[in-house]
Amino acid sequence: MLNKKRLVELDIVKGITIFLVVFGHAGASEGMLGQTLSAFRMPLFFLVSGYLFSNSKYLNNFKLLLVDKIRTLILPYFVFCLMSAIVWYFLSSIQNVDVQWGKPIFGMIYGNGNWIIGNIPIWFLPCLFCTLVIFVLIQKLLIKNSLPAKIIIFSLIGIAGYLISKISWMPWGLDVALVALPFVYLGGVLKEIRVLYNHKIMISATFLSLVVFIISLIYNTHVDMNNRIYGNLFLFYVGGISGAFVVLFLCKYILSKIKIVSLTFSYMGMQSILILGFHGSIGLNAVSVLNEKVNIGFLGNPLISSIIAISISLCLGLGINKIPLLSFLFKGTTISIKKSNIDSGKNVVSK
Repeated sequence: MLNKKRLVELDIVKGITIFLVVFGHAGASEGMLGQTLSAFRMPLFFLVSGYLFSNSKYLNNFKLLLVDKIRTLILPYFVFCLMSAIVWYFLSSIQNVDVQWGKPIFGMIYGNGNWIIGNIPIWFLPCLFCTLVIFVLIQKLLIKNSLPAKIIIFSLIGIAGYLISKISWMPWGLDVALVALPFVYLGGVLKEIRVLYNHKIMISATFLSLVVFIISLIYNTHVDMNNRIYGNLFLFYVGGISGAFVVLFLCKYILSKIKIVSLTFSYMGMQSILILGFHGSIGLNAVSVLNEKVNIGFLGNPLISSIIAISISLCLGLGINKIPLLSFLFKGTTISIKKSNIDSGKNVVSK
């Protein structure tokens, strides 16, 4: 029961986070609101990824990690890239825009957001893959080290990623992956100490986090991990961690208690990879085309645009979830063979 409850709460967190990602891409990325959301949005994604990561499953089975993460992250990444390229080619042709045919291929291989044609948000998928692979390798090396030593080493790796980004943007966001590792490691630590079930820690830490987050907003600049904009690196980490903790508190003690909100965001959390892959390539493009054709002013509102883009993504997801092959391609879901089919196959062979 505890495990089930934990997963529901984290699905709500993922749902809130993916909604804020779409909200930012829909136009809410400027001003104080945009700065506030960007300060914790992607750090929270990485922190939750660390919380959900299974050390017991992958720490001593690196091959299984590669197989699972290639299936659930890299396969959907390439499928979304191909789909986005087709949409981009189509829109370019009807708008009489000159098409550079090799551009989507280069962007897909390079794997950095601004080079991924027609679907910048999916930069997160190869970046998360790199993050988790490096995370396991480092954990294996540090397995005998103390907690303070691990914290220092992961912090130094984050600094190294920051410095590398000043020189070069590495393929598949590898430099961003290094910057993200402290968040992933912290997520794992929070799971180990079962922080979500310790009310005293949650309440006291959230109050402190809120104060720290506000201070970081005042003194740091706008944050954008995709574009390697961190501002002051210390304030970036402090703001990301404290903001993420505030969201965890809100999801556990407030949003999870409101049934319609809980159901909505937990479902969005479970379908977050589809929303991530479809909202930029199809959802927001559909909103833009619709707004041009009918000229309805409220479609330009970031909240309305976000709701429409997410709704389109989820509707596409309904079809994908019903077709095993599409679910495998877009989500990395394993294709199960029904026992009855296996039995019938055995009968045919025996005959």
